[in-house]
Amino acid sequence: MMAVTALYRYPVKSMLGEPLERCRIDERGVVGDRAYALVDVETGTVASAKVPRLWGGLLGFSARCTGEPDRGAAPTVEITFPDGSVHHSGDADIDTALSAAIGRDVRLVATPPEAPGSRRCGRTSRGWPRRRSSRARMSVTRTPASG
Repeated sequence: MMAVTALYRYPVKSMLGEPLERCRIDERGVVGDRAYALVDVETGTVASAKVPRLWGGLLGFSARCTGEPDRGAAPTVEITFPDGSVHHSGDADIDTALSAAIGRDVRLVATPPEAPGSRRCGRTSRGWPRRRSSRARMSVTRTPASG
């Protein structure tokens, strides 16, 4: 038997996330996980900390949903910047603030951009959003079966 000992949600791709005591999980994973991503305005690509030369600084940010998210709508997300300042996904100046902190012109988006070179409508940039499974982290430990 296994037990879930910790559960995390990452509302913005490649930013640190939030620990959860409970959450809703559906066929696509943890609701609210990777609800947003940053898109590089110059290239049109989704920012990913997997490219640390450009985006490693994203790990200095953290994000959390301010309420229980619904699958059908982008949640309101509170983003804590590396300097400790707090901004919200709905702030009029959120893109300007993120761009200044990161040093690149970015947009916070809840709708994935079409993949570069894609002719099929709806094809998204690699890695966001995850369609079939969530990458929300769970810590699982094995416990001895009782009995």
